Amino acid sequence: MSYLFDPYQDNWLTFPNPINSLLKNIDYTVNLPTEFFNTLSFDKHSLSEYRIQAAIASAKLLGNNPVLCLSGGIDSQAMIHCWKEAGLKFDVAILVFNNDLNSHDVEIARTFCRKNDIEPVELNINVIEYLTREHYEQAEKYHCTSPHFSTHYKMFDMLRDMGYTGICCGGQAFAKDETVWGPCLSAAQINYLEYSRINQYPVVGNFLGYEPKLCWSIAILTPSEFKWQVSATDSLEDATQKRYLAKVEGYRRHGFDIIPQESKFTGFEKVKEYFAAQTNDNWTFEKKFRHPLERKFGMMQGGNLLLTDSHSETLARLYRTHNTTN
Repeated sequence: MSYLFDPYQDNWLTFPNPINSLLKNIDYTVNLPTEFFNTLSFDKHSLSEYRIQAAIASAKLLGNNPVLCLSGGIDSQAMIHCWKEAGLKFDVAILVFNNDLNSHDVEIARTFCRKNDIEPVELNINVIEYLTREHYEQAEKYHCTSPHFSTHYKMFDMLRDMGYTGICCGGQAFAKDETVWGPCLSAAQINYLEYSRINQYPVVGNFLGYEPKLCWSIAILTPSEFKWQVSATDSLEDATQKRYLAKVEGYRRHGFDIIPQESKFTGFEKVKEYFAAQTNDNWTFEKKFRHPLERKFGMMQGGNLLLTDSHSETLARLYRTHNTTN
């Protein structure tokens, strides 16, 4: 998948090339024996070891001067918690939009850094100018349909120019929605592999899913209220908030020291509002920066997690045993 490394440790999870999968859902194959799940432990010491070992494993890929990208969200906070718990050397980078256009995320990121005695590297970007002048060319280069991730790649470029030898981002673990496990990353969300391939530069874009013991211990401890499949009775906002609160609970059960947001944010809310105010059209951001790329490369699709019956039965039993809400 990538010139230096596989995106999931020892290929525990495999999938087709995302560049060839933009028009369809990606099938993710779980290459783990059922016995793997039976060996998971959920005492404090074991959970700490999973966090530490995941950080050590990913650090081996990123050279002697790695940097961790902190959005302010709980995923990137959890990643930094692991690296700090492991006693590893790293820097933390925060992307700061002009005119405080991502101030909510930035303030939480700064608060998290102060709490953990971290002096972050702040990268300033005129996000309106970037999207207007550079985004399309950048997205074309990587076959990237997302303006969010295209902007992240601009951040990656800045970090590479500063001499960092590798980049780590939070990503996500799995969670249970009733009887189904997911959500899987979409083609757009694993597009960082194309960035790494083209630039011959290591990026661990999904830290929380990279090492299977960390990924699945989080998944089993996250309550089923996660509901990543939106029900007919939920608005999108309600479903998003339910997912977020369930994820917060799962992280806290695992032992992560995180600072939740009052509501789930993408970091681009104020950017979208800026373009909407310029045109009196709430869809301007999507029409200008996402839809043309989707017409060219295909729609962003989700994924399917392929579990055997034995996997599913074992996971259901573990969930019933270790998830305290059921």
